[in-house]
Amino acid sequence: EHVEVEVVVRHGRSPAAQIASAVTELRADAVVMASHGHRGIKDLIFGTTINSVRHRVKVPLLIVQGS
Repeated sequence: EHVEVEVVVRHGRSPAAQIASAVTELRADAVVMASHGHRGIKDLIFGTTINSVRHRVKVPLLIVQGS
């Protein structure tokens, strides 16, 4: 398909803020994120980065669930 992909690694206190910032700076067309499949109490412990990112970005977000 000849789809151009760019991988970016950033560090910071808030992963969601870093991802949203990178999306804006890079003018990304879409974001692909992996889900660990945490449910219930694990969401409270580990946070919900995907949910936070989806509220911060204005581009399509594809969530790929791990096994």
